[in-house]
Amino acid sequence: KLKKGLGSWSSDEPAVDNGRPGKKGGNKAKVAVAKAATARGSVPPPKAPDSRGGYTCRIEVTRNGRGGKTVTLVDGLQRLVQDEKKALLKKFKNAVAGGGNVDDDGKLELQGEHAETILKILIAEGFSDSKIAG
Repeated sequence: KLKKGLGSWSSDEPAVDNGRPGKKGGNKAKVAVAKAATARGSVPPPKAPDSRGGYTCRIEVTRNGRGGKTVTLVDGLQRLVQDEKKALLKKFKNAVAGGGNVDDDGKLELQGEHAETILKILIAEGFSDSKIAG
């Protein structure tokens, strides 16, 4: 007798995903294995967020030297690794739906006036000593 969700007529084992697109329910076995591994304790617990309170970030909105275009500068992140700066910049750009880049000096530069939004994100990321200049 065939039961719902079984892989074959003669087996009581769940169906296994064979990588073919369009197959429904093929991922259930993988999820069950992952849940079982977590229950046994073989998967380490998630890391606690690190405190970045030692960084004094300064957010400034300026137009100097940019042909009248307003930009938001985030200074004080020079100690971060380049990859961390790029990841943080990506969060900023997604939040403000705008462009930006990392300066040669290590400052983050975003197009437009977004000081309040950037401050909220920095505080949420653990940069508690951040402030808006000006």
